[in-house]
Amino acid sequence: MANLTIISPIDQIKNQNMVLVIESEERIIEESYSLFEDEEVNVDVDMEIEVENHPEYGKSVKKLKVSFLNAYDNRECEDLILNDLEKREIASYLQNNLIIKIQ
Repeated sequence: MANLTIISPIDQIKNQNMVLVIESEERIIEESYSLFEDEEVNVDVDMEIEVENHPEYGKSVKKLKVSFLNAYDNRECEDLILNDLEKREIASYLQNNLIIKIQ
């Protein structure tokens, strides 16, 4: 019998590439995004992003709000069933750890 390690969806998301590149000239971006499409767990979110423009450093995120919509397991080809606490944890984790590059 093989040893299988089952990773929770939240732990799997934490192990994925946390970079989102956005091309926008807007100061306020309100958009839906599908994150991590090439990873094991794909996450759909609504984001409200306030952009700050630094003369020396370029654009950066001044304020970010993430609302969780859905998660999809790309290995099993099915939506993940998550409770409200897990959804809030994912949204909070993304809000605090997602790297957003604005071009």
